[in-house]
Amino acid sequence: MQSPIYTNTTVKIYAKIKDEDGNQIDPDGIDFFITQPGIGATTIQYSYGNVDGTVQKTGSGSTAEYFVEWLTDDPGRYKYTWETTGTVQTAYKSFFEVENSRW
Repeated sequence: MQSPIYTNTTVKIYAKIKDEDGNQIDPDGIDFFITQPGIGATTIQYSYGNVDGTVQKTGSGSTAEYFVEWLTDDPGRYKYTWETTGTVQTAYKSFFEVENSRW
């Protein structure tokens, strides 16, 4: 069971990209999309290499890992997607739940 995530917590969301043989690779491009909870929730897109630096990278080639540090402002469900471009085109989506940190 996952530990609860509370508002005002920074969450690290990781992506390791693998080819069809299961080898970890460095994609040509990678985008991160997140939809925050709430009425009128909008999806925000961030790309690796953009000036804002939201999508970060550690390692390269077979050790490359991408990640985003996201501050959870509001309680609810945060939905996210990683999408790659280039030789390996793939997508992965998931979500996490955030509880209010106050009683």
